[in-house]
Amino acid sequence: MNQQSPYLPPSEVEPQNAAADVPAGSRAAKRAGKILGRSSLLCAVAFVCWAFWMTRGVSGFAITIFGLIAAPYLILWLGCRTLTTWIALFLIALTLVGCVWLGIDAFDAVSDDAQGGLNLIFTPLFQIGGTFAVMCLAVTVDWVVRKLSAQR
Repeated sequence: MNQQSPYLPPSEVEPQNAAADVPAGSRAAKRAGKILGRSSLLCAVAFVCWAFWMTRGVSGFAITIFGLIAAPYLILWLGCRTLTTWIALFLIALTLVGCVWLGIDAFDAVSDDAQGGLNLIFTPLFQIGGTFAVMCLAVTVDWVVRKLSAQR
């Protein structure tokens, strides 16, 4: 029996047709996931730059708010790195669109009244909660689809 222990690192010998073992749809989904992940990072950078443009200076509080603003997009980026099924990527894309829409709406309301700045605190918290819930669903769906396709 030539089985390797699961606690040891995998051998460095790869099969010659490793690319042939991966279905074409999976490769396309990985490519789409990379594009979606990069667009998520771009959105995070754009919103942090927008928030930086609205501040008068950098303080500990401002950096905390910048982290809150970027957090949902970073969660989506991490999800794009691991999920490879189309339905999971579709859920991530819908979440990204929802976060961007909610972010633009929140940033737009900052200068409307005196309490508009609270949008920069509470909106990212709502985005993080929603993103976490959708990511749990996406990971579960991705796992189920992988298990069902492996059984066929």
